[in-house]
Amino acid sequence: MEKYILKKPLMHNGKEIKTLNLDFDSLTRGDLKRCLREAQITSGKKGVGVPVLNEEYQLRVAAKAAGIPAVVLDDEMSGKDFTQLCLLAQNFLLDGESEEDEEETSSKAEQTRNTPMTPPPQTT
Repeated sequence: MEKYILKKPLMHNGKEIKTLNLDFDSLTRGDLKRCLREAQITSGKKGVGVPVLNEEYQLRVAAKAAGIPAVVLDDEMSGKDFTQLCLLAQNFLLDGESEEDEEETSSKAEQTRNTPMTPPPQTT
């Protein structure tokens, strides 16, 4: 789960939201399909083109991962927060890994680079 601290807090159901806990790893294929449908409806005739690159789709994916309605993010969020959340969602959609997974993968790659290679056995 990734924690995002909002630059400008949001209001939802009378509560101030200062952070969003983004659980991208919990999203299912069904969740992503619903996010895409919502983005297509919101975009209207324009459509969404390449969904992974579409901000309407990214926003809905981020909202779903945060467990709040997309309209809260769409109407109230600052431009800086919007951009950052879209980038986090895009990274998840393109890479399929959360930030925690990336750190683990990077750590394993670093260990592999630092492990000396043994030469292959010589045949005579």
